[in-house]
Amino acid sequence: MKVSRETIIGCGVDGHDEECLCDVVIVTPTPIRVRDAVNDMWCGREICDIRGHGVPWTDENMIAYFTDLVRGHDGWIASNIPQKIQAVSEYEPVSNAIVGWKQIRESVRQALNFDDPKPPVELVLNSLGFTAEQFLTAATTGKFTMDMEALNRFEIRVLEGVTSLAGLARDFDTTVEVAGNLFKYWNVPFSPLYKDIKGTKIQRERMRELIIQGHMPNDISKILLSEYGYHISRHSVSKAKTKLLKQNVHDNGNL
Repeated sequence: MKVSRETIIGCGVDGHDEECLCDVVIVTPTPIRVRDAVNDMWCGREICDIRGHGVPWTDENMIAYFTDLVRGHDGWIASNIPQKIQAVSEYEPVSNAIVGWKQIRESVRQALNFDDPKPPVELVLNSLGFTAEQFLTAATTGKFTMDMEALNRFEIRVLEGVTSLAGLARDFDTTVEVAGNLFKYWNVPFSPLYKDIKGTKIQRERMRELIIQGHMPNDISKILLSEYGYHISRHSVSKAKTKLLKQNVHDNGNL
């Protein structure tokens, strides 16, 4: 005999509603451990900061916050970033500290290299099983360290836009070299404000010296950034090089 409609089993007890769950037995109760619906939730604090959720917590605000929380988590899972973080974290521990530092640097660099979305450094370190101090020690080869709170502030500063590595270094009481190396982990460009900076007389003279020595514009840009914390694009260096060569031809032609 052909059945014309689907048979719904439900709980299996005659007379009970189709959605009855009387057959479900909870062997081990799962306690709710969330005491703070913002700080104890996955990226709750970050989502509030980004989306502007906060006091006063009205019904509408709470619905909007929890909606963003679910969407953010679903997007995070769909991005496959958790799997990629897990993949780069699976390495054999080694006794050599230098080799161990290299593995920490590379795994964090790969995890922070994603652009959409870019995971918070605290989430990356928690996923990889590293502390802020371990990461900083590895990233700076033992030259500098800071705790997670300071590292979060450093990340915020980097993502807001860096216009001076020297200024970044002063704010976090470190050297330009260390600030520059840490800055690179987030794989973000320098602030466009650099385009309006012509540089000091010393920096311009150093650029002229490097041009005369035959360095390529891209290398000159990197050298100036390393030595002075001053960023100038390779295109600007190329223009300066062309202008300098024309000036030399003009001067030599008048001799």
